[in-house]
Amino acid sequence: AMATIGANRAVDEITVHSVPCSLTHNGPAPVSTYFRPGDAAAANDAAANENMMEAHFRGRKLEGRAVQLPEGVEGLLLHEAEPPPDLDAAKQFYEVRGAFNEVQVWVHDKDPSADDQTSRALEWVELASTIHGM
Repeated sequence: AMATIGANRAVDEITVHSVPCSLTHNGPAPVSTYFRPGDAAAANDAAANENMMEAHFRGRKLEGRAVQLPEGVEGLLLHEAEPPPDLDAAKQFYEVRGAFNEVQVWVHDKDPSADDQTSRALEWVELASTIHGM
């Protein structure tokens, strides 16, 4: 089934985190109250790279880095909403709530590297774009 995405207003730039855990909660949460990433170099980690971040989640140390989306790709945060009166009410409708151009990828018990699943998935997007001339 087709869905429609409405983008009739300016949206905020948001930060997206890929955290190595599974949560059963589906809804709003005060994430910034409990999850406060910081510069790993500022945390006095001798092995820290200047591009690495450090955070703790439920007492576990996480290390992360920013992974840029491929050129020409924009990430969107969508929220299911009621369609405007001029659209078919039977189709799904989504509002754009935020936009992003990078993902903060976090790992536990290993070094963050370009070999993580998120980076590899984004490489496939870039490769597919090149192959298909998008």
